[in-house]
Amino acid sequence: MNLWLKDELYINSLYVSLKTYPPKFQEIAGITSSPTLRLLLIMAFPLWFAAMFVTVSAIYKDQIGKFDWHREYVGCAQELHMERLKSTKLPHIFVSTEIDIIASLKASTGQIVIITITKDSEVVRAWNRDSGILVWETQIQQIDR
Repeated sequence: MNLWLKDELYINSLYVSLKTYPPKFQEIAGITSSPTLRLLLIMAFPLWFAAMFVTVSAIYKDQIGKFDWHREYVGCAQELHMERLKSTKLPHIFVSTEIDIIASLKASTGQIVIITITKDSEVVRAWNRDSGILVWETQIQQIDR
């Protein structure tokens, strides 16, 4: 093994194995003895390898809610009312927003307990504030604003 082949073997064993093929194959494969091109090929191989074997990230069923980044929001509040409910010792915040949403939130965590969208609705609903169960609803005529 001469010095040139030894250096090539040190740089890239795959490139050396291609150099051992007949000259016609080297011409078809585009193999050149340019050190700059060899270095470029060596640097491009890890990028090609990473592009071919992209990893997929996923979570198990028991990890839902622990590691995902889904957040729910109700919008910008127009009016707030804070009240301590009988069924729970923690306070709840009742919110009406700019985009016609009425919601009940847990004050300690911000979790949405009850949410209703009232935009362009012809139905009025009453909810049980402790449990979030629908108590009654009635249909009304649309009022012009």
